Amino acid sequence: MTIELEGKVLSWYFGFGFWRKKLAVADIVEASLYHSKWYQGIGIRMLSDGWLYNASVGRALKLKLRNGKYVYIGCKNAEALKRALDAQN
Repeated sequence: MTIELEGKVLSWYFGFGFWRKKLAVADIVEASLYHSKWYQGIGIRMLSDGWLYNASVGRALKLKLRNGKYVYIGCKNAEALKRALDAQN
């Protein structure tokens, strides 16, 4: 999975742009670290409160959106992604 933070837009996609998602940084109310479960696997999963886009089992970033929904982005360096998002706000 490729994750990009360009300007005020966070985007992520698998492979060569499969299932590309974009999110305005201004729509993120809160970012926190999350530990994905082994049974959630890798790929795109629907959770009880949002969607998990997971490239690595373990650490993920939990994003609370302005509309009350959540997006989880699982990656090997979730802490660095959180720091980059915090720097944008």
